[in-house]
Amino acid sequence: MKNGFTLIELMVVVLIIGILTTIAVPQYRKTIDTSKAMDALSTLQMIANANRMYQLDNNAYISGQVTNNHLLVTRKYIASKATTDWSGQWAFYSCNTASCGGGGCNGGIIACASNTAKGWRYEVDTVGNCRAYGTGVPDTSDCPR
Repeated sequence: MKNGFTLIELMVVVLIIGILTTIAVPQYRKTIDTSKAMDALSTLQMIANANRMYQLDNNAYISGQVTNNHLLVTRKYIASKATTDWSGQWAFYSCNTASCGGGGCNGGIIACASNTAKGWRYEVDTVGNCRAYGTGVPDTSDCPR
């Protein structure tokens, strides 16, 4: 009797690995998207809190895309590294009426995050409530649809 595997046994193993891969890869990608969305929500809440602090100090909210030369950064309400290292996937705004679907400070929205690659966006209002918009937005407990 010879030791070893038959071709049928090897094909069954390859088939099982293929089936497991087709199940695991989409779930893995969904988990990655959800974790990135949670990270973006943390940054968004930080920007919203900084904008509320700025409003308390100056009786006005700041608007525009949050980058390292944004007023919230230059006046030390948030750190300069807070909104970098996003590889162009997310854009963060404070009170921007056009970039995140309208509303802005007059509509009660003081911060928003927009996923430029997938078309999702999250908005935070003046009291800290978060809303998610877009098709396929990951389910997060921090920001309902």
